[in-house]
Amino acid sequence: MSHKKIKWEFVTQERQANLFPFYIFAKSWGTKIRPFFRKNLNPIMLIFSEKGVEFFASQEDFHKFGKKIYNLFFNDKFYKKMNRYTDKYAKEVIRIAKLIEDKDIFKVREDKLVDYFKQINKQMLNLNKWGQLAPLTEYGSNNYIAKGLIQEIKNKLKNKKIDQTSVQIFGLLSSPIRSLYLTEERLDLLRIAMKILKENLRLNSTKTRKWIEKHQKQYCWINFGYVGPALDFNYFQKELKQLLIKNDIKRLRKMYLEKKNELEKIKKEQDRMEKELGFSKLLRKRFFIIRDQTYYKQYRKEVLFHGFYACELIQKELAKRWHLPLKFFKYILPHEYKKDEIRELYFRRKKLCVYYIDNNQESVYVGEGAKKIRVFLEIKGEEVEQVKQLKGNVACVGKVTGTVKIVIGVGHLEKLEKGDILVSFSTNPQMIIAMKKAGAIITEQGGIASHAAIVSREFRIPCLVGVAKVTKVLKDGDFVEVDAEKGIVKVIKKAK
Repeated sequence: MSHKKIKWEFVTQERQANLFPFYIFAKSWGTKIRPFFRKNLNPIMLIFSEKGVEFFASQEDFHKFGKKIYNLFFNDKFYKKMNRYTDKYAKEVIRIAKLIEDKDIFKVREDKLVDYFKQINKQMLNLNKWGQLAPLTEYGSNNYIAKGLIQEIKNKLKNKKIDQTSVQIFGLLSSPIRSLYLTEERLDLLRIAMKILKENLRLNSTKTRKWIEKHQKQYCWINFGYVGPALDFNYFQKELKQLLIKNDIKRLRKMYLEKKNELEKIKKEQDRMEKELGFSKLLRKRFFIIRDQTYYKQYRKEVLFHGFYACELIQKELAKRWHLPLKFFKYILPHEYKKDEIRELYFRRKKLCVYYIDNNQESVYVGEGAKKIRVFLEIKGEEVEQVKQLKGNVACVGKVTGTVKIVIGVGHLEKLEKGDILVSFSTNPQMIIAMKKAGAIITEQGGIASHAAIVSREFRIPCLVGVAKVTKVLKDGDFVEVDAEKGIVKVIKKAK
């Protein structure tokens, strides 16, 4: 492996991620996309350490493939095929996940458990083969899907009497108009809340508990992420309690109908705005692609989280039978499920390992080999202590001041209090609960179609994305002003 000769693109970083299941994202690009480009995206490297995972890819191929995929989006035949296969393999992942959930897993033979594990991993790789093409156009420094769209809106706004900014209009026009599991979960919870009030039941009544248990079984995986945990009974009971404390049945019904009709309302607003601004056929197409792929990006992740949860059910059962801690299974790949080798692999990989793909070949480096790679790729940080102002891209407008809380993974969520400024490298669905409390959201990575941007617009929270070095410049306790109109973060007072 001659990693020193490669010019690397830093694709992304995740704090809460282990070798399994994160390898799936690299393997999809590194071994599955040859049919589209006559070659796979090689080489690819994942570095797993105390920082979580750092994702690198060949910069030359990364930009080349991102641009080619974006151009393919305007080929209707390819675009429809891509979405059709994404849907097909998503259904396969869900089917196998439900099969695993419904099995009396204690009675299944070990070889059959491992077979289920390999089956669902195969389908998740197939799902990513098609569903992870769009992210190639926007991860790292690629920005093909959304590039120039806000400027296009600004140009259209000239001489128009519209009481909305270009960023607000972009937020509207890029919003998905297809329902996700997250929306369905909220609607189902509202239905339960209304039934409780209608039948005058208590939150801990037998009937209510059965409803919550059924709901929990159906949606426990929804915020699973890469490492879990699944949402438990208490989580959904608390969510119901909050709905019942604040609302009567009339207000709950109103909330339910607003949520149910939200996407239809957004669609009508999008059509009206595009007509009012006089969009060309090409511009309409570009906005269709961005909202369609924003949906697929979220949907694919939801399906994968369901798959990862099902995988953990198998891992837990095998851990019991083999008398091993569950964490051991997070450092091995599906083809390495051999009882006598797992312990050794865990201790070799737990501190630092590198997952490397080149020419369709997977390798895992540990020890001195992994250390040399890590040192070579270590980015030497410049002095950041004296930086008083940072710039980024506006994802949702607003202007607030507040105390910074650095949130790198779910382990940091509890420290965030209402009104705090959430600062992170990037966000994911596991962070949504904390994001709702934030006075503003700032991310180092991502564009105006990223997860942080989408969530901030949904909850109308001021948000800046793509703020370079923000997680290094800002510290917990810093008091800052977030101007999500000009795209500026000002440090008012540094924490002692």
